[in-house]
Amino acid sequence: LDSQLIKAIVDNVLKELINMSPSLEPKNLVGLDSRVWKVERLLDVNRSEDIRIVGLWGMPGIGKTTLARALYRRLTNFSKEDGYKHYFVPNINAKWKGQRDGLEGLQKELYSTLLSEQDQNITSRDLETSYRRARLSRLKVFIVLDDVEVLSQLESLLLGDVLNLTKLFALGSRIIVTTRNRKVLEVAMARIYHVEQLSPQESLRLFSMYSFRQETPPTSRRKSESYWQSFLDGLRKNPKREIHDVLRRSYDELGGDEKRMFLDIACFFRRNYSKSHLIKMMACSYYSAYSRVEDLIDKALLICEHQSNSNNDELIIEVHDLLHEMAWNFINEEPDLGNRNRLENAEDVRKLLIARKGTRATEGINLDLSKAEEMHLGSDAFSGMDRLRFLKFSWPDSSSSSSKNNARTCKIHLSESGLDSLPHELRMLWWDGFPSSSLPSNFSPNSLVELCIRHSPLAQCWDEVQDFVNLRWFDLSYCANLIIVPDLSKATHLESLKLTGCKTIVELPSFVEYLDMLTLLDLGACENLETLPPKLDSKHLKHVILYDCRKINQCPEFTSNWDTLDLRGTPITTLPIAIHKIKEARKLSLHGESITSLPDGFSASIKEFRLCHTAIQKILPSDHRDFLLPRISRLELVGN
Repeated sequence: LDSQLIKAIVDNVLKELINMSPSLEPKNLVGLDSRVWKVERLLDVNRSEDIRIVGLWGMPGIGKTTLARALYRRLTNFSKEDGYKHYFVPNINAKWKGQRDGLEGLQKELYSTLLSEQDQNITSRDLETSYRRARLSRLKVFIVLDDVEVLSQLESLLLGDVLNLTKLFALGSRIIVTTRNRKVLEVAMARIYHVEQLSPQESLRLFSMYSFRQETPPTSRRKSESYWQSFLDGLRKNPKREIHDVLRRSYDELGGDEKRMFLDIACFFRRNYSKSHLIKMMACSYYSAYSRVEDLIDKALLICEHQSNSNNDELIIEVHDLLHEMAWNFINEEPDLGNRNRLENAEDVRKLLIARKGTRATEGINLDLSKAEEMHLGSDAFSGMDRLRFLKFSWPDSSSSSSKNNARTCKIHLSESGLDSLPHELRMLWWDGFPSSSLPSNFSPNSLVELCIRHSPLAQCWDEVQDFVNLRWFDLSYCANLIIVPDLSKATHLESLKLTGCKTIVELPSFVEYLDMLTLLDLGACENLETLPPKLDSKHLKHVILYDCRKINQCPEFTSNWDTLDLRGTPITTLPIAIHKIKEARKLSLHGESITSLPDGFSASIKEFRLCHTAIQKILPSDHRDFLLPRISRLELVGN
């Protein structure tokens, strides 16, 4: 709490200072002032006991160079008074690759200016002389090295002294480096500023400045909403060439497998996937998946941040809209649908499946069902797609149980015989409203990592036990005809089992007790579920969801490391022993008159606490009140 308070005070003071200072923003530039102030804090030019490298890191086109130029203009005027030598070296990567004397030319450009020897033809060998080295070591410099791609460029420009700058320049020197590669800055032990995208308010202001030449949109619009929607759709499909070129450069610099992995992520996993989930999914298609995902993050092609509005410490991966659109534009350059490796456009998907144009080139299909028309597929719709790895037919909000959602999930229809087969290379099978009572009998799911079939008439998956060596996520939520849970006893890596809203399930099989890697068990709204295993052995189990299980009166025993326990609407008479041994739990939801008391000391780490219609009369034991209250962020007491 103290650290959060200090941060809030610093942020408020920073905002006040920005408001009091003259703006640094040239016309039509937005959001510059606050970013300049944040980088200035990292530079700390008033501190003369050290030499600092500050890195401006971010995705292509985000404004790193613009920010660096603003800092250079501001600090150059300041540093002249203190005897600084200053220089801005632009477009280092382009010059490095595009000129015959790339290294020599850049070194001459920088050091001839710093040493005031513009008329001399300084070479790398000249810069190693003791005379010039001595002169440099007495100089306080403020320099900007713009668009550094790899560490070798930085090492060459700083004459091999990246990690020992006191040999090169005088104390108090400051160096700003702009780059898309965070690893360059980490090796150089730089202080890193992540140049983030504009906020929604800043984006609206920027749009207004360019579109209407004023800071806010005019109240009387000359163009209709339909016009602007059409205009935006056109930009997505045909972005301006200069924007496309900037983004494409980062993609072109990747290796072959890195390009394929980036396209997979941009096309199928661009929103709300955890970093660990993504790495495990990629590991089934690529070697060294962990390091390659890290490299894509370091090169600012993926956004990695903590999930907002959540107590979960999980890192979430996202792909910026422009990079997502660039990926699809690149893929769609192939005119032949049969040779296109990934498909998203609803009409393209319809043509491919109905006309059976799929080939070995087809690796992934991602269809947003809210944008699709009704289609009737033949039993051999997926024949020939031997390399299909990702098949995703999804509604944006199909985790909901609403009747509206149930009614609209079936847009893809099959004949009575269903499908002859599905590709054996599938890593992801996600089909909301799958219109059949069973999966193809000859489908071998051994490569599956994630299976998600929701709001489907599915009654059974397989007749025999399958060797699910790769399966980690299994979701059959709201499959109203599912009576027996498929045998997953060989799914030794299963992490998530969701059977939410499966109202005809009566028993949860005993094999669930022995799923050692299980972290989430969701049986919410399984109204006819009567029998659960007596315990759940997984030491990784974090989330147990048993709300509205109206025929369950006893909760299985499980690990004391749990995070969420939801028993709303479930007539539990005895709480599990894990409640007494709670360590790191965050959310506890209890419901029902059968619950009469809570054990003392159970709630030390609870963040969200819900009690609805229980017989509990005393919630906070007096000796724990001061310990508990500061930690609760949400407390609901209804009908107690």
